[in-house]
Amino acid sequence: MRMNEKKGLNLEKELMKEITTSQPKSYCQEFLDSYFQPKDFEKNGKLYEALGVKLFSKYWINGGSYWTQRGQPSMITGRKKENLEHFIAETKRLEGVHLVFLPIYFTPAVVALAYENYTSVAISIILNMAFNVYPIMNQRYNRNRAIKLKERLESQAIP
Repeated sequence: MRMNEKKGLNLEKELMKEITTSQPKSYCQEFLDSYFQPKDFEKNGKLYEALGVKLFSKYWINGGSYWTQRGQPSMITGRKKENLEHFIAETKRLEGVHLVFLPIYFTPAVVALAYENYTSVAISIILNMAFNVYPIMNQRYNRNRAIKLKERLESQAIP
């Protein structure tokens, strides 16, 4: 591809970015943007590491290193900006799915608590932690790492 063609493609991307960002966002979109934006306390990843997210993510079926070493494809396919943008979008989608199921999995705990069945409450909370809370933390942890890497790549790019 010639240099002029690359410049033309970059100009088209910038123009599309301006067009899509110049439209006013809905309150729902603004809420989602603020929710998925990394918070100050989670940017360095220490909190998630202290909570065991790295160990959890190693063995979690959806792309943990234990499974990728055994042939499961990784969620991230490269270290280019486009790959990272796709990965960031995918982590948002997957986190959203777990957020939907979060209250659904806590409902049995509330019902069991009403009947004072504390064993069922404990089991329900443990299952919800394993199938929703830790995957959400894992998505946030990995997305923050991908955002940092993307920003580093953008800062190293020649303008």
